[in-house]
Amino acid sequence: MTGISHQQAKKWIFAALDDLLRPDEAARLEAHLRECAACRELAAAHRALDSRLKSDLRLQPGELPAIATRIQQQGRKIAMFNRFSAGARLSASVILTVFLTLLMSAFFAKMRERAAPAASATQPPRGEILFVRQLSAGQTALASVQVNRPGVETLLTSAENASDYSPIWSPDGQKIFFVRKQNGNSDIWVMSASGAQPTALTNTPGDESIVGLSPDGAKIAYLSGEDINRAGLTVMNADGSDKRQLSDTHQSFASWSPDSRQIAYFGDDGLILLQADGSNTKILLENRFVEQVRWLDARFLVGIVTQAGENPTWTLYRFDSQSAAREELAVSSTPITDWFWDGKRLIHLVKSYNSLAWYESGGQMLNTWHNFAEKCQQYPRDMYIGAPNLWRAPDGLRALASVTCGEGTTWLYLVNADGTQIAPLLNAPLDTWPNGGGISAAWSPDGRLLALIPLTGENSSQFYLLNVAQALADPSTPPQLLSSENSLRFDPVWQPAP
Repeated sequence: MTGISHQQAKKWIFAALDDLLRPDEAARLEAHLRECAACRELAAAHRALDSRLKSDLRLQPGELPAIATRIQQQGRKIAMFNRFSAGARLSASVILTVFLTLLMSAFFAKMRERAAPAASATQPPRGEILFVRQLSAGQTALASVQVNRPGVETLLTSAENASDYSPIWSPDGQKIFFVRKQNGNSDIWVMSASGAQPTALTNTPGDESIVGLSPDGAKIAYLSGEDINRAGLTVMNADGSDKRQLSDTHQSFASWSPDSRQIAYFGDDGLILLQADGSNTKILLENRFVEQVRWLDARFLVGIVTQAGENPTWTLYRFDSQSAAREELAVSSTPITDWFWDGKRLIHLVKSYNSLAWYESGGQMLNTWHNFAEKCQQYPRDMYIGAPNLWRAPDGLRALASVTCGEGTTWLYLVNADGTQIAPLLNAPLDTWPNGGGISAAWSPDGRLLALIPLTGENSSQFYLLNVAQALADPSTPPQLLSSENSLRFDPVWQPAP
């Protein structure tokens, strides 16, 4: 397949702004843009923005916002008054001794209960991480590593003349869904967590690509067509039965509702919402490019929409899945890159050249990260936060942010929902490829650990495990090396907690 995916096109659009594409990559991107109107809009918007920023923007030195600390103190006073008659002093002493003994026993039992969670926080990490591993030029397979057995990789697939990629765990962690490209076309497969019983779920002369597994694990949304870049959206049961084509036009992405009953997708027809069986179709937005959309809760979706032109804009919308109504939450002349929900407020992030700002939907700025690339020695390639969504912590309130520098290094930070925490995870950068490198990352289900694979552009890559709490307490602590076998790895996916 000579085409590129929409996700790859989006990455190359940004790389092209800094002349970081090889000639063959630039040619493939241009070919993709000729066929994809939505991607052309995105490219035009970012080219206009880049031109305006480079000509008009003048950076001013700034300071990180002060982080207020709150100190709470609690006091407890206990007054005990005992009155005993002179004739009952001995009996009272015995009773008091028994009472104190029981009280102390209860106290130490309670202390042991409180200590249990703390002990579990320091117990050795457990779990399995799935990833894609290159076997040879043009051939990839799926492998895994146990975090409590560093250095031991297990090869799960190795089909002849085939490449396996795009792995997804089932919610119970017992099955793995993936794409296998063999004999000129790609299909969707499933196997057990151990790699046993690999089974093809599709078998067509065209190409298939996984879009997403429903939260309950019962259905798979995928793209299917002769050209994967022009493929329509189809849904099937997790066992491959009951295939239903929801759209026969080009699609960019899809997002399942939390209850697995609805699916929203963006493509040539606009932003569409419908039931998983294809019924009750609603048009949420037309004639605009939707960069991303995610479900806020069981009813509302939040999306970032781009309007191309000489003065491009980025708009944050909230869509009502019941009425199909939309509400404009924020408009910016610089990219709105992501959003958080902290339980009370919808907070969005705006990236302006070399800084990042957090805003409430009403327009109030909460915090700013000035000059996020201050540690770079050469012109920074880009800064990523919360994208892809695997970089967002399971609690939804924190995200991994990476700053990739032109000299071929990547710095890692942890940021929270409102920007009051911007903390380095490592005092030293990880070595990455200057021409399009960065980090492949995945959070553990409990949010304690990060799996990190620096992308170097070489034929091999290191595989690290980072304890987030330890890194925040002491960023000079190096990450644990999970595997250093001489192979290229990418796309780590953590097995869901049982």
